[in-house]
Amino acid sequence: MIPLDNLTLKKIHNDRQLVAEIVFADIITARTQANPTEHNIYVRPKAEIDARGYPCQVKIVSFMVRDRADFDYLVGVVRRLKEGDKTV
Repeated sequence: MIPLDNLTLKKIHNDRQLVAEIVFADIITARTQANPTEHNIYVRPKAEIDARGYPCQVKIVSFMVRDRADFDYLVGVVRRLKEGDKTV
């Protein structure tokens, strides 16, 4: 679980390690501090995972953010990174 405070979340595009984690992840989950339930915010299609030839090696990244607003912001960042927009 990678905790993201508000400042880190807003500057996530400056952290090459976090960007790489997001870009290469097969499954990304997130939760807020108030709600322990993890929600999938990205799941790579099974066909893409199987096409690599290593279906048992799935990379999962989990984030914890402060509140629902940060959660929604993270979902937007992940969506843009997965669509190929590296500028976030």
